[in-house]
Formats: sequence, C-alpha cells, structure tokens
Amino acid sequence: MSMKRVLAAFMGVTLMVGNGPVSVMAADVAAESFAETAIVNLETQGRTNPIGVDAQQPAFSWQMQSGEIGAAQKSYQIVVQDPEGNVVWDSGVVESSKSNEIEYEGSGLTPATKYSWTVTVTDNNDNTIQSENATFETGLLDTSTASWDGAKWIGAGELQLDAASKAVFNITADVQVAEGSNAASFILGADDFRLENKVFNSEMQEGENYVRVELDLSGVDANGGAKINAYRMGYAKDDDPSTPFFTIEDDEDLNTLITDKNKNEAHTINIFCTASTLTITVDGTKVGDDILVNTMENGNTFPNLNSVGFAANAGDTATFTNYKIENGGRYATGTLLDAETGATYSIFDGMDGVTVDGNTITVNGGDAGVLGYADPSYAAAPMVRTDFEAKSEIESARLYLTAQGIYDFYINGQEVAPDEWFNPGSTEYDSILAYNSYDVTDYLQTGENAMGAILGEGWWTGMTTFECLNNNYYGDQPALMAKLVVNYTDGSSDVVVTDDGSWTYYNDGPVRLASLFQGERYDATKEAAVEGWTEAGYDDSAWTASSEIETRKQFADYQLVSRYDDPVHVIRTNDVKEALGETKEGSDSYIYDMGENVSGVPVITIPEEYAKPGETLTVRFAEILYPELDEYTSEGVDGMLMVENYRTAMVTDFYTMKEGENVFSPDLTFHGYRYIEITGLDEELPADCIKMQVLSSLDASAEYESSNELTNQLFTNITNSTTSNYISIPTDCPQRDERMGWTGDAQIYALSGSYVADTYNFMRQWMDTVRADCGETGMSSQYCPAFVTYDLEADDKIPHNGQSFGITWNCLVVTIPYNLYMQTGKLDIVKDNIDNIYAYVDHLASTPMTYKDENGDKQEDARLTGETGTLCDHLSRIPTDGVMLGNVLYINCLDQAAVLADAMGDTEKAQSYREAAATAREAWNEFFIDPDTGKTKNTKGEIQDTQASYATPLRFHVVSDENLEKVLENYNASIAEASGEDSDGMPIVPYTLTTGFNATGNLLNALSDYGLNDTAYKLFESTDYASWLYPVTQGATSIWERWNGYTNELGFNGNNSMNSFNHYSLGAVYEWMVAYQLGIKADELQPGYQHFILQPTVGGDFTEAKGSYDSVYGTIKSGWTAADGVMTSYDVTVPANTSATLYLPVSGDVTACDGVTIMGAAQHNSIETQQMELVAGTYHFEVADGNVTVTAA
Repeated sequence: MSMKRVLAAFMGVTLMVGNGPVSVMAADVAAESFAETAIVNLETQGRTNPIGVDAQQPAFSWQMQSGEIGAAQKSYQIVVQDPEGNVVWDSGVVESSKSNEIEYEGSGLTPATKYSWTVTVTDNNDNTIQSENATFETGLLDTSTASWDGAKWIGAGELQLDAASKAVFNITADVQVAEGSNAASFILGADDFRLENKVFNSEMQEGENYVRVELDLSGVDANGGAKINAYRMGYAKDDDPSTPFFTIEDDEDLNTLITDKNKNEAHTINIFCTASTLTITVDGTKVGDDILVNTMENGNTFPNLNSVGFAANAGDTATFTNYKIENGGRYATGTLLDAETGATYSIFDGMDGVTVDGNTITVNGGDAGVLGYADPSYAAAPMVRTDFEAKSEIESARLYLTAQGIYDFYINGQEVAPDEWFNPGSTEYDSILAYNSYDVTDYLQTGENAMGAILGEGWWTGMTTFECLNNNYYGDQPALMAKLVVNYTDGSSDVVVTDDGSWTYYNDGPVRLASLFQGERYDATKEAAVEGWTEAGYDDSAWTASSEIETRKQFADYQLVSRYDDPVHVIRTNDVKEALGETKEGSDSYIYDMGENVSGVPVITIPEEYAKPGETLTVRFAEILYPELDEYTSEGVDGMLMVENYRTAMVTDFYTMKEGENVFSPDLTFHGYRYIEITGLDEELPADCIKMQVLSSLDASAEYESSNELTNQLFTNITNSTTSNYISIPTDCPQRDERMGWTGDAQIYALSGSYVADTYNFMRQWMDTVRADCGETGMSSQYCPAFVTYDLEADDKIPHNGQSFGITWNCLVVTIPYNLYMQTGKLDIVKDNIDNIYAYVDHLASTPMTYKDENGDKQEDARLTGETGTLCDHLSRIPTDGVMLGNVLYINCLDQAAVLADAMGDTEKAQSYREAAATAREAWNEFFIDPDTGKTKNTKGEIQDTQASYATPLRFHVVSDENLEKVLENYNASIAEASGEDSDGMPIVPYTLTTGFNATGNLLNALSDYGLNDTAYKLFESTDYASWLYPVTQGATSIWERWNGYTNELGFNGNNSMNSFNHYSLGAVYEWMVAYQLGIKADELQPGYQHFILQPTVGGDFTEAKGSYDSVYGTIKSGWTAADGVMTSYDVTVPANTSATLYLPVSGDVTACDGVTIMGAAQHNSIETQQMELVAGTYHFEVADGNVTVTAA
C-alpha cells in the first residue's frame, strides 16, 4: 500500500477539494493557545518514577499535551542527574519529534541509585516547554546472588499439610495381618466437606463419607487369592460401605507377592492418589488396574486426603508399622505425617480399637469391628521474622525481596506495598526469578525495628497446572530471600539479609493454607498469638530458628531480574448485584451474584451479631449456576453453584471466626468467579457486607460505546476477560486448574489486548519466559512456563526444546513482538527476541511440507513448511485443514520477521524473508486453491470451503490476485449462505460463525479489508448461535471458551468440566471493533502511532459508535454517527505531536478547516473514501448529502 505523507509541521487549512492537497499554515492559531501546552506522563522503561530499573540503558518517554491545532515537538533535550545533582547525561538538543523509547546514553549507572531527569521540548512554533522532574532508581544491576550480601533462602523447617485440599499424596505402611485374622483397611478421604453438605456436590450427597482400601486375605490358599478391595461411603448415591465398588483380584503379581505361606508377614502397601485415581503397590510392585474413585464424571478430585485412619473387621487384628503420608507426584518429596512428623500418630489417640506404640499402630476389630479416622492437617503458611536496630538517624532505606512462592511483607506493623499482590510473580523459574524493590524509608525508625513475611505457595509449589503429577513442580515449600539496606545521615549504612541465624519462623499462624488453586484457609482465632509479630519487642520465644531452604539443582541456575511490568493489583471493587438467598432450603448456604465474571477475592464483613466465634465459614465460588432445565432440576441441582468446570482446583476459602466483628479478605490466592456462596452462619449476611476486589496486572484504558447495547456488553466482556487473564502472565482462564500461559491463546489475542490496555511491559516480561522455554529451533512450548518433565535425581539442566501443538501456538515468538512493535514503536521487545525469531522462522523454512501425489507417493515442497502441527483452529465448529492454515501463518511469520529484521537494520535477512514469503505465497495458491472454483482445498485436493479456510489467508493477504475474486465470492457465501450442521450436530444458519480460536479473529478483518462491510456487520450483529453476541444474549459477562459453553435450551451441552466462561481468545474481534469500526489503526510504515491510520467504517443497524485507544503518544478518540448505513458525522482527536491519515467513507466535496489537508478521492479497503491528512487536534466532520464540512474544536 502506498500513500502520500505530509509532515505535521507543514499542514494547515485546506481551502477546497481537489485531486491534491491545498493548505495554508496554522502557525498563528497555534501561537495564540501556547499556554495550554505541557509535557506530561514522563516514564522510564514504561513506568512512572520506577524503583528497581535493571537496565544500563533505560528508555525514556513523554507525551505532549496541548489544545493547539498541529502542536508538535521539533526537538528535545534530556538531562539526567545523580543524587548529588551531577549531570550523568545531557542529550543535547536533538532535532526529532520522537518522544518514545529514547535510550539513555550517559555514563554507567550505579546500582541502587536514584536518578532524576527532565526533558525540555521545543515545539513546532519554537516555544520551549520544560517538563516537571521525574525519577528512576536502579535495581541491583546484577543477575547473580552476589549483590544480595549473603542473603539465604529461608522458610519453615517442616512441611505444612492442609488435608482437605491435598489432591496428590502417598499413604504407605508395613501392614501385618495377625494369624487368624483376615483383613486390614486404610481409611482416607474421610470427612470431605464437599460431601457433608448436599449443595457442595453434584450428587447431592450429605453425611458421613470415606474411602476404605482393604487388604483381604480371607481367600488366600496355595494358588494365591489375596484381594485389594475398595469401598466408598457417602461419595455416590449407590455407595454401600459393606460392598466393594472395585476389587483387585486374580492378579498375577498380587498372587506372587502374597502367598499362603507369607500372608501373615508384613507387606508394604502404598496407596498413591492423584486426580481421583488410586494406584496400589504391594512390596514395591504395582498390582491391578488403577482405581477410579470419583465416578461423578464432574472433573473434581475425589478423594482428597482429608481425614485418615484404619478399619478392622470383628475379630481381626492388624498392625501398621512405619505408617506415613507423603507428598505425591513426580516432583513432590517429603513426609507429611509419621510417628514424629507433622501432626504425628497422636491424632489417633483415643480412637476405638487403635493403639500406638512407637512407630507401630495396632488396630483391633474387637467384637463388632472398628473404623476410625482423624484429620492429619498440620501447621500453617510459614511466617518468618527478625528484629534489627537502626543505629542512627535514617537517610533512606531500600528493601529487595524475592520469593520461591509469593509473600506479604511487613515492617514495624505495616504491610509493605499493600496494593501489590502475588509478588514476585510467575516466570520460568529455572532461568528467571524476579525480585521487587521498595523504598521503605518511612517504615523504619531509629532504634529497634522488626520485619517479617507470610509466605504463600504462589506458582512455586502446590497445584499449579492441570496435571496433578506436577504437584510441587519447583519445590515442596515456599521460601523468602530479602535484603534491606539502611542508609544513615552520617553516610554509613547497614544491611540486613535473610539467614538461618537471626530470623525465626512460626508454623501456627492464622493463614492455614495459601494456594492459588485450592484457596485460602484463615483462622482468626490464631491472630492473638501473633499480634504485633512484625513490631519491635514482640516475644518470639515460641518461634523456631528459620531454616535455610535448599533450591533444587534443576532450578538453582537462575537469573535474578527486576520485573518490567506492574504487579497484580486491585483495579476496582464490586458490590453485590443481587442476593439470591439460600442455595437450597435448610442448607444454611447463601449465594450472592457479584454481577460479572472476573478475577478477584471477596471482602466479607461479618458483624458481631452474626459472628459465631470458633465456627468456620465455607466460602465457595462459581462462574455460573445450574439452570432450571430438566437435566438439572431432575437431579435437584438447579440453582446451585456449577463448579465441575473448576476440575481439580478446589477454589474454596475457609474462615474461622473470632469474637467481635470479623472481616475476611484472602490475599494469597485469587479466584475467577461471578457467584459467591457463604455457608456457616445462622442467617444470610446483608448484601452490603459482601464485596469483591477485582484483580489484574493491567488497568484497562479503552473506551467503546455504540447504539447497540449488546455490542457494548460485548466490549465489557472483552475487557473483563482481558484483565481477568492478565495476572502476572497471560493465561487461558483464571478459574480452573489451568491458569497457564497458553501460547496459542496469547498470540491470537495479543493485538486486541493491546487496544484494551498498555500490555507492552507485561508481554515483554512474559516473552522472557517464552524464550527460556524455546529450544535451538526457536520453537516454544504450548504453554509457558512449560513444566517440562524432568528427573529429580538428574544433574542436568531441564531441557527446553519446545513442545507445542504447532504453528498456531509457536508463531507467538514472531507475532507478539511484531504486534507490540507496531502498536508502540518500541524496539526493546524486538531486540530481546530477534535471535529467537530468526531461529524459529529459519526452522520453519528448513522443514519442507510433505504430501502425497496423485499416485500416493510421498513428496516434499520446500517452498512451504511441514512444521504446522495440530489444533490449528482449536474448538472450531467445522474443522479446517491445519497444513493449509498453518502455511498461511508461516507466510505471515516470514512477512513479519522481514519487517522486524529491517527494524534491527538487518536488511539482508529481511530481503531473504521477503523472497521466501513471495515463493511461499505462490506455492500456497498452487496447492490450496482450486483454480476453477476458487475454493480452498487441502494437500489431498479435497475441498475445504470453510470460513476459516478463507478468512485467514485473506486477512494475511496470501491469496493471489488471480484467485482473489473467486475466493472473496466463496468467502462471502460461506457466511451469507452458511447451512448444514456443525461437528456437534448443531444447525448452522447464515451469518453465524464456524471458526475456532485461530481464525475467529480474522473473520471481520478479512471482510472489511476487501470492502465486504455489509457482510461484516451482519456477522458482527448476529445474535444467532454461534456468534459473538449469542453469549451476550445468554447473560455472559465475559468471553467464553466455547461457542456452546451455555445455551438456554441445552445448558452446558455436556461440556460441564471442559468449559471456561472466561477465555479471551474468541474476543479477538475487538481488534476489528477498534481498527475498522472505530477505525484506529497503526500505520505499518511508521509503527508506534506517531502517525496512524483512521478508517472509520459504518454499517449494519448501527447509528453510532465511538471509543478511544491510549497510544504511547496520547489518547486517540474516534466516533461516528450514521443513518441507514451512511455516515452523518465523524469526530476524532489526534493527540499532540502526532498526525493521521484519514479515509472517510464519503464521496462528496469536503470543506476543511485548519489542521486538515485534503488529499482527494481514494480507494481504501476497496471502498470509495476521501483521503485527508490530519495534524494534532480535535475535529468534527459533518456529513450532509455526501458533502463534508470540517470544524476544529
């Protein structure tokens, strides 16, 4: 695409329409309003006055704010000073309008030093504008631990166990059945709270519950005959505690291991539980098939460990020696309970028929048989503290913190940075561990001081992925590393670091569990024992010396870096929309609708008159309730929380009340939810006692409003799903047992997300993790962090070679840097990733596409790639060939890599990619387009003719000129004449979607790029299934994972457990809403929006659409009105120091004003427009009878 460019400094008043520009200067007008101009929003590394900058060449940026028409920067001068006022860099006067990513070029920066800087700007009228003072403070500027002054990783000297949430574990013992006795049983999974209240489970079970695993020797003879019987009580409606639901018998290994001769000897029995499945080993050998305990088919884990114990039949006696409970999974280690560990065997004291002697537990069935169990839960989230003295008057103090896990940190009774959550955040910990820097001067006092932290699991330990075997992937417990530097007015300083000598820990605090997946358990009755624990003078005699926590060797070779992005924080507080009353009559459970499905935590105030000291509230969450449909009313679950889709994540908080008013707000976990249910009070709390703190790493800045209320709600849903899933890393969903950095989801949505909020630092941070997970080929994992399988005993570093589903997922290594470069003009993200980009694109190019010719012989074509993978258009209604779609993405990668290579000055590389792209385009059209019909086909020659098969190549301009007309006709028909049934048997009707994750975001762009706006708007406004607005009509407040996630007719369509109601991928339509409907789009020839494209597109039944985008140069506003599909007015704000090319969809004469230059009639996106160049300003375009009059605000 070619267009004329007119520099902002020379744009003025256009007098009349013509084929070329006619303009006059606007200097006089600009000079009259100079007083309004200011330099604002000074940032270093994209942040305001940051602390902890770990770059030796930090980048500066600022914005010009002005009410003048055509206000622009002509030059700038940056001056940076050290704390003593010495100039460390004076840029001199630089003749440039650029005010974004200006790199520091002064002398070397000193670690832990606060610098100040100003910028002086000369505008296009030779006026000088001085900025206010801005600051940045360097971090430690050292990625090793050497700069931490010997700080150690410290934590508790023991492991903590919350049995109710423990889904992966081992129970083992040497079991000896006495002569004359027949059996001995383990009890586990007892007293599960989810089965003690019928509204807590989909089977409506309520009452006593347990699992019993029995070693049955009653049938042992010379031929074997030993059995393992599994019994359930209270798990399902047909459970019979006297009848096994599963038996391992006639098993060759079991018959060999237990014989008539040795049956009364001790045998080591191990029960390994993961994801509702029990695996039994006897004397080290697995026996029989795995036992599936949870037959509810709901995705939740049953059993969790819960209470444990023993059973013996009448007349039977058995001993359990060396009984212990251990962490379970591939990587979890450590004993949670044995004779001397954890809660110890003392939990069995007083249990009928059970006696304990040392490490031997004897169970005697007596006359009637015995069965007993107890809760093995032990300890709490680790609390660590220390006292220290500030010896004289304090000048300043800095605190550097990191954790293996997450922390809340306190000094002298005050929480440090209480508005920051989940620090230091998620990274690929074997390569990168982030730290945070804080100015804590005001927290300290001369003399005695104290500080401490509460540690949560975070992303380090516990359950952090959908694969339960990854439990405790990085380590078995959280740890803290800290360094406090206190500078005194006399020039001296002290350093206090974490060590195992001066720090102590406590294992019985109020936070009993702090898990991102499972929830938080808080016991307010424990607060009194730790009151004042971070204040000087606290008596910590009941505390124990902290232990140094050894980092696993696989994760010991990391770099300590200061994060680029902002921490997770509260972005708003929501009130209850509606109190829905009791879940089921008599349940004492009350549901509140918080109005929208987002990420956050509750704030629950329990007035004194409601509180029941010592009693525990159970707080559960859900995205959606079971509807009043026959499928659910027949089971009695209608109106209850639908938590099946949380799967193995328990997502439950517990709060034990104290005397007086109670306020519960967990801060070491988060949940994705709309509905909250509170159980444990005698009456319903008033709605104003319930709040929701909504959390995100980002603050949404976008605005959008139209005449269509459904699309307004769609925008809100898109925003909700963006902020909900941008929590430390870009996740697929915020609620279930994933919350992982899925690369396919992220790359599909990255451009749309960048319109919603400033995502640059956030994505740049995550791309560090992506690169750490890439191998030599540049291929990423399908999610990052990657959780690569490793050997606990091996000394080798974990291999990261990429393990992706294919190019839809891998291509993020190119597309995210490219899109963010286009949106911001910032090169740092390109510099970071360029080597990986080259490696990946070269790998694609070196892997030829294979196919079978008409004779069935295997052939290769090196012009296209064979590295396309699977799940190319995930969750589409109609499948499309992945090789065909994948090669479109390959061509797009070549195109984008060429642009990025040029940006890096590598013109030779850029040219090679352009040549490869041209060759690949030619080959793609040969292979995948039927020349006679223009229909798409796969490598076998089979016609595809799907929406995805047209939208994706059209959007990325892969279709040749020769094929374009027919392809467009076919594409239009695939939407306008859509028919038949989808893969689920659902009817397909005209103007509905059949695409999935990858192609959906391409649909409308491909239509509008080629002038098919009538079809685009009909598709966008459709409310039929499947469409963007269909979920809105079903009450959605966020973007769904599935088109059929819920329907009023069919409920959850059988997708109860694989069904997220907060997934941003299908919200990628927002790119079109901004770039085409509102018309705000980056100029690909001038990335970063200092010059940009305006292409507002009216259509459909819309009579109005308006919105904004916060660019790096300022807020761009664009909005229009229309009648009968014809524009009647247009309003736009072009920020100071920027300019824009406007393509207004009109064909008549234009009467312009100061700041607008008419370039004449132009075909743009295949429609007739009037092209204009706009300098900075706010303009109103009035359209009447096809003619336009422009005025400036």
